[in-house]
Amino acid sequence: MAATIYLGQETIEIADSLGGLTKNPAPIEEYHNDQYDAFRHAYTSALISQKFGPDVAKWLGDKNEDRHEAPTDPNELKQYNDERNMDSWNNNVGRTESQNWENAKESGTTTKSLEQWIYDKVKDGGTINDLDDKRVWKEPSKPSSPPSPSNGNGPIDDPTQWLLG
Repeated sequence: MAATIYLGQETIEIADSLGGLTKNPAPIEEYHNDQYDAFRHAYTSALISQKFGPDVAKWLGDKNEDRHEAPTDPNELKQYNDERNMDSWNNNVGRTESQNWENAKESGTTTKSLEQWIYDKVKDGGTINDLDDKRVWKEPSKPSSPPSPSNGNGPIDDPTQWLLG
């Protein structure tokens, strides 16, 4: 849990250092369902993709979303589904843009940092930045088992070390 909180605060500070983002005017909680939330999901997924690959980032992002149980109340269920759609979309943006950034960096077509690259995607509308966005995340087929990440010294057996190690 500490890693998630740290990444959350860190992403707010990074976004603010790059010029800031639009906050939700009536959030359930601060930095929720807005551009900051989109940046947090996309940037975190991009970082995990850089360190462990997009399959691990997808798996961890899904596991993070799976922590939240779907409500039974129909009104709350719509909100839950809209938030899950937003988060899943933005996690995918992070995984995809991590590779796009890496390719652009290697080809010499960008000198931007990964932070700036993802920030620009949020500002340009590549992410879902609020629950009124009508784009729908289409789930690819899920891997049958979690991917086996490596830190360069062999497989990592403890999933908590994926983010902390």
